This record gives sequence, structure tokens and C-alpha cells, in this order.
Amino acid sequence: VVDLLEIIGTNFVSSRSQLITIILMILTGTLERNGLKEAAADLIRNSMIQRNYGYQLLNGTRTPSRDKVLAFCLALGLDLTDTQRALNCAATGQLYPKNKRDSVLLFAIKKNLSVMETNDLLYDMEEPPLKVL
Repeated sequence: VVDLLEIIGTNFVSSRSQLITIILMILTGTLERNGLKEAAADLIRNSMIQRNYGYQLLNGTRTPSRDKVLAFCLALGLDLTDTQRALNCAATGQLYPKNKRDSVLLFAIKKNLSVMETNDLLYDMEEPPLKVL
């Protein structure tokens, strides 16, 4: 969350509700249309999603999969509550702690790991990595 505030500036985001609005904008593809192209580029780079595909997700021509939403949330440094909310908004299903892969992802979110670190952890735990490419 702090990284997002640094990326787009504290003048734009002054409250948690505005931050949630930005998350929803990202998931609904309106981020670019609202003049935040630099933030969009940083988000795509940090999420490790292929650039063209990432812009298609952001402009709404493609619908993000669960792994893409998780990659965006990890790139934004969202906490567990906001990540679960983003997954709900994208209608991709919340993380479930009794599922081994989901429990690894929950750990990664709580430890604020990057997408690459999360994929390394998933590999170490013999679980499929996030499909971001």
C-alpha cells in the first residue's frame, strides 16, 4: 500500500477508500483512462505480467485470472483484507487457508513478498507458480 502511495503520489490518494477505488479501477480496466499511465507501467512491471497482456487487462479488453489479480495485489503490496476484497471484486474466489497453494499465497501476502519471491516460495513448496507470463 505504501509503495502504491509513492508511485502515484500522496496528493492523489488521501484515504483508504480512495486506495480501494484505485484497486477497483485497476480490476475494471479504468486505470489508464484516468491518466495514471506511469502507475500502470509500474504495476505491470512489478507484477511480472507480460507488458502487452498487462495493458489489455488494465484497459478492459481482457479479464484477469485469479493469478493475475494476485500478481497485481502482490505488486501493490496489499494486505490480506484488501487482497481478499480484490479477489471478490474480480469474482475469482478468495484465498482459502486449507488449500496448500492458497496457504502459501497467504503467507506470501502476510510477509509482503514480491511476485518473484512468491513464485520461488511456491516452487520450493512444490506448488504451481503464479501464471503471470
